[in-house]
Amino acid sequence: ATLNRSWNNGDHGYAHLGATGTIHVHDVAHGNHSDGFSIQGVSTGTQIYNSIAADNGLAIGGFDLNVDTGSTAGFESNHNLFWNSTAQAPVRYNATAQPTVAAYVLASGRDVESLQADPQFVNPAAGDFRLTDGSPAIDNANSAAPHWPATDAEGQPRFDDRTIENTGPGPVAYADRGPLEFVNDLAPVVTVTKTATGMENSPIAVSVKVHDPDGQPIT
Repeated sequence: ATLNRSWNNGDHGYAHLGATGTIHVHDVAHGNHSDGFSIQGVSTGTQIYNSIAADNGLAIGGFDLNVDTGSTAGFESNHNLFWNSTAQAPVRYNATAQPTVAAYVLASGRDVESLQADPQFVNPAAGDFRLTDGSPAIDNANSAAPHWPATDAEGQPRFDDRTIENTGPGPVAYADRGPLEFVNDLAPVVTVTKTATGMENSPIAVSVKVHDPDGQPIT
């Protein structure tokens, strides 16, 4: 599964029960009644990359990621983002709730490059999962992940936000986590660097510099 968005469901965001070898790449699970990613019932070999799960199961003590004891075999997961707006534990792994992503990483050895931070969506309650300026999900996805899509859920090519350091592994270091690529289209800045004056009806030379902060071509 790639580039999927699951939000405000009455149960799990993505439920795996006896499903083996499943893969998620650039998916999002937000505000679902139960777990965001539920990996249960001997769902071995599951993989999750570049995905975001936030505020899932808050009303019932659920988790953004829940991997039961029978499903830990072959479980691979990294470069994701898990976050709750409350103090509720974001992950349960191997039947143990983990109070932070760091604690989960220590207990499981998975998700070493994953983050626990507000993804800063535009309007997740309304299903708008575009990233806003400064989101921790920008320019750090793993483009070497299996089945990695070169474009986002809307067909947008990967965009390099020149204001953020590129830290993603793989051939495209500036891909974003989640299903929608952030596009920071800043207005060009025009400055007059030198002026000259002349007599009436004589040529006047003016030097103008145009700079685009986001590094995009200027037309």
